[in-house]
Amino acid sequence: RGRARARGARLRRRGMAPTEGEDAAQAEQNDDAPKAPPAKADSAATPKAPTKEGGPPAARPAADGGAFSCGCCCLWTVVLLVVLCGALGAAYALDAPLPWDWVGLGPGGKQLTKATWEDETAGKTVFVKFYASWCGHCKRMKPDWDKLMAQFENHSTTLVADVECTGRGKSLCDEVGVRGYPTIKYGDPNSMSDYKGGRGFAELSQFASKLGPLCGLANLHVCGEAQKAKIEEFRTMSAQKREEHIKEQEQKVSKLEEDFDTYVKDISDRYQKAQTKKDDDLKRIKDEGLGLLKAVAAHEAKKEL
Repeated sequence: RGRARARGARLRRRGMAPTEGEDAAQAEQNDDAPKAPPAKADSAATPKAPTKEGGPPAARPAADGGAFSCGCCCLWTVVLLVVLCGALGAAYALDAPLPWDWVGLGPGGKQLTKATWEDETAGKTVFVKFYASWCGHCKRMKPDWDKLMAQFENHSTTLVADVECTGRGKSLCDEVGVRGYPTIKYGDPNSMSDYKGGRGFAELSQFASKLGPLCGLANLHVCGEAQKAKIEEFRTMSAQKREEHIKEQEQKVSKLEEDFDTYVKDISDRYQKAQTKKDDDLKRIKDEGLGLLKAVAAHEAKKEL
C-alpha cells in the first residue's frame, strides 16, 4: 500500500494521477494481486513522453542530425558564393586578372586591359584589335585574328593582342579613342596609328611581319643619334626629376584633349543653332504658301495644254 501511494504521488506530479479513491482501490488490488517479475530494461527502447492532455505517453522523436547538417552545408554554400561574387566584381572593376585567366581558361590569345597594358607592351611594337563581344564584324574576323595571335605568340619584338571594349578593357578603349568596332591599331604602344588594310589572315599576317622593333632600351640598334642622345639624357636624370617630367608632359596631353573637346563642343553647338535656324526659316517659307503656289502653277500649266 505504501508503494501504491508513492506511485500515485509520482503520477500526480506528471499530471496523470488517479483520484484518492482510485489510489485506495489500486492499493488493495496490488496487495491481493500476485507480484509480477520486474520488466527487463530495454536499452534500445525509445523513451516515452506524456502528452499535453495527460493521455498515454507518446514516442519522443529522435534528433534529426541529417537535416541540421544539410542546413549548415546550404548556409556555407551561400556564404562562399557571396564572397566569390564580391571578389569577381572587384577584380572586374579594377581590370585585374580573373581566376580563370590564372589557369589558362580565359579567352584565347593575349587579352589586354589598362592594368596589364604597360607591362605587356613594354619594348614591343603592337598590333592590337579593339572589339565588342556583340559586334558581328568582330565575330567574323575572330578566327583569322586568333590565328594571327597564335603565329606571333612568342615573337620577341611584335605583340599581337586583343582588347574587349565592352568588358574589362573598356577604360583602355576610351583612353586610346576607340569609336567603332573592330578598330585595329599598330606601332608604338604610347602613340598608335590606325590600321586601314585588309581584314583577312593573309593581309594581317603580311602587315604584322613588316612591323619592326621600336627604338628603346632593348633595341638601341634601331635608334637614331638624336634618339640615343634623348635616352641618355633621361637615364642620367634623377628618379624624382623623371617623375616630374612625366607628370608635366602628361598634363600637356590632358590640356590638349580638353581643348579639343571644348572646340568640338563649340562646333556642335554652333551646328545645332544653324540647323535650328534653317528649320525655322524653311517652315516660315512653307507657311507663306510655297506648296500652294506650286500646286496652282502646275494646275494652270495643265489648263494651258
